[in-house]
Amino acid sequence: MHVLKLPASAGISWLVEGFSLFRKSPPHFLLFTGLYCLVMFMAMVLPVIGQLIGNLLIPILALGIMRICREIEQKKPIYPQLLFAGFKENLRGLIKLALISLVISNLIFMAVGLIDGREAFARAGEEANTLRLVGFSELSITEIVASSVFLFTFMAW
Repeated sequence: MHVLKLPASAGISWLVEGFSLFRKSPPHFLLFTGLYCLVMFMAMVLPVIGQLIGNLLIPILALGIMRICREIEQKKPIYPQLLFAGFKENLRGLIKLALISLVISNLIFMAVGLIDGREAFARAGEEANTLRLVGFSELSITEIVASSVFLFTFMAW
């Protein structure tokens, strides 16, 4: 694996390029983002195994979104099957990545639970009917950042 190291300022140009890519074909992005969300929702509502299936689908469908972006960038035709390209390209590696991500996310969650105690879980019951984020603290921010960084490492893989 070769990791490309860039300065932080490259992030701004990356965002600008992303928005320009979106402007090339907004209907495709909206359609495939909606389809991605629909597939994830359908997986997550399955009893017992829905969460596992949903987590396994994240890198597979993300690869499909990246393929769609590449096709739009190269001005090629877009087909619905592109969203599921991850099932044809390196499926074993993507599943392995999803499982590693799931394990690390759970380890982070358990560590935060040990550090933060059960207060966050107690507050969850008390604040279930409010619009505030439950148990949102510096530790939760750390968990979100660590999980996000790990999740997006598959782009470099």
